[in-house]
Amino acid sequence: MMAPLTWKTPQEVRNRVLDIAVSRTDPNISVKEVIEEAERNLAFETHIFALQGAKDADRQQFEEIVQPLRRLISESNAAVDRLMMEMMGSGSWIGFGRRHLDAPEEVIPNRYWPFLALNIKEARASGEGIEFRGVRFLTYGEIPRDQPVRDRITAANKLPSEAQPAAPASPPAKSQAQRGRRKVADWEDYFEALKTKIAAVGYPDELNVKGWDKQADVERWVTDLLEREGCSAGVSTVRGYVAEFLARIRPEIQN
Repeated sequence: MMAPLTWKTPQEVRNRVLDIAVSRTDPNISVKEVIEEAERNLAFETHIFALQGAKDADRQQFEEIVQPLRRLISESNAAVDRLMMEMMGSGSWIGFGRRHLDAPEEVIPNRYWPFLALNIKEARASGEGIEFRGVRFLTYGEIPRDQPVRDRITAANKLPSEAQPAAPASPPAKSQAQRGRRKVADWEDYFEALKTKIAAVGYPDELNVKGWDKQADVERWVTDLLEREGCSAGVSTVRGYVAEFLARIRPEIQN
């Protein structure tokens, strides 16, 4: 029996991203903890100001104290929202939605997300003249390999020119080995995707959770992305690029 899919609402995705988000300058600092501490301090200062009668004479000093806290909360939440959209754009989260009431649910291609605004409360994504309602998500890495939805995701993320290639007037002869050749991966795109992934869930070492604590886990993740995007690469090629990527990323985290 096929395992059921674990769907997430936009709010659940946002909550999960908030749980794993860390400071870009110090990966040991949790963004959630920063927000919670700032909110506690803001509530405390507001309470003290009210106890003292909320006098107009004290308001300027009060605002000077709380404005940096409000700004920190706002900027931290905005950073979480940006990370959430980056993860959708990189394919870590796969969105689904309906274009209208009677339309079938469809995969929202990863390339759409930079042009869409997500309304979390209404579960609606819109922009550039298109709109998806009833939006929900799957974590790509958690989808079983035998799930048919993987084929839908692969098809949705093919560019139109790839899905229906134009035939040349006089096609050159091809050998049997050349027919059906898969496209070559753009490895710098995968490097950027891995940077986004690590910014969200941390560096894959012994301090991280099982399933993201060694290079082999990253190799599996990259291989999944390759398969979904219809790219071709051998095991040794993936291993070599992943080792290079991790070596490039580690100094950025440590600095």
